[in-house]
Amino acid sequence: MIRGGPGGRQSGRHWGRCWGEALAEAMPEGGGESADHARLRKKATRSMKADSLNDVLDSSVTLRHIGSPVPHPRASLRPAFSLVEMLVVVAVISLLVSILLPSLEGARHQAFTVKCQAHQGSIARAAAAYEAEDNGWLPGSPGTSGAVLLDGPYATAGATFEQMPEAPVQIWDWAGPLAAHQMHMSLPANRGERFGRLVTGVFECPANDYLAAPYHDGMIGAIGRFKVQRMVSYNTLRQFMCWPTSAGAPCSEAVYDVPGAFLARDYRPRIDRVGNPSENVLIADGSRFTNASGNPDFDIDWQGAYGGAFADGGPTIPDAYLRSYWRSDPQRLFSYRHPKGKQSGLVAAYFDGHAAYSSEQRSRFPDPWWPKGTLMPLSEFNADSAEQVLAICPGATTYTIRR
Repeated sequence: MIRGGPGGRQSGRHWGRCWGEALAEAMPEGGGESADHARLRKKATRSMKADSLNDVLDSSVTLRHIGSPVPHPRASLRPAFSLVEMLVVVAVISLLVSILLPSLEGARHQAFTVKCQAHQGSIARAAAAYEAEDNGWLPGSPGTSGAVLLDGPYATAGATFEQMPEAPVQIWDWAGPLAAHQMHMSLPANRGERFGRLVTGVFECPANDYLAAPYHDGMIGAIGRFKVQRMVSYNTLRQFMCWPTSAGAPCSEAVYDVPGAFLARDYRPRIDRVGNPSENVLIADGSRFTNASGNPDFDIDWQGAYGGAFADGGPTIPDAYLRSYWRSDPQRLFSYRHPKGKQSGLVAAYFDGHAAYSSEQRSRFPDPWWPKGTLMPLSEFNADSAEQVLAICPGATTYTIRR
């Protein structure tokens, strides 16, 4: 008998009829069941059961053949996860997340640091190009790139005057001249709009996600086209942009007038006077001005005093005058915005064009932040800087910048 074929089913029914006829013939006339009749009845029963099973199998094969699978009777009894197993899975996932998150966050901060170094390196190289074109003079001084505002038709202009198409937005502005002349950017003629452009792109640290409000004469808030914007990311050092005395200085704004600190007598804001270009800082993470309440703002006065929004005294000056490089939180984070392990630091670009990361502790050492030969009384340093000076000059009351 061939299962699944029509001949098989007919053969099964045929044998059923045969067994029935055989049983009828074997039945004795008296109605009793003989031994032969009993054996035939058992064989007939087994034959019909086998035929019924074959019919079921035949129908199953036929259904599978036409694409209608018969579901397994135990398919709905597949075991599920228990509550304990689910809790174990959740615990393992949580553990993996807690392990991986710090690594991912560290990689993110490292990427910010690398990009910040690239931005500052680009700025330092643009500054080198400016110096090469301008006989060695540094950009960002009231006596160099800022002189165009002091010498221009703005002598009687108000502090918040906006219609100044010249590149710098302030006499201390280094970014505008570099953007316009070395980077060939198209800048708005309005000073307020131009200020907003000079805190984006290459002038923006990727780790700087702070906002700053315009400041003028004790008032903080939007004034004209000066709006709340990204906090200034990078500052130059005011002391590198000044003359030591009024003798030879083109303007009073460019004279370094901090009592007790003396720039080298022959210092000028020129690349050949700064000291070692590979060891002296041109620009660094920092934003002037940050007040004691921890709210950053920016001076919009085109004659901004003491560095305006673009220059600062650096990380070594006394706490009373720190405006970018605070030694306390939360203001510290505005400059020391690059965490590395358990410490934070900043990125600085040097006069030779390279940029590098520096921890906060290392940044407090005075030499990279001052022109070579500057004489400083110990009282002109904050506690961290004074401690490092005394470590190399025990008992000193003054210190001379050595590089």
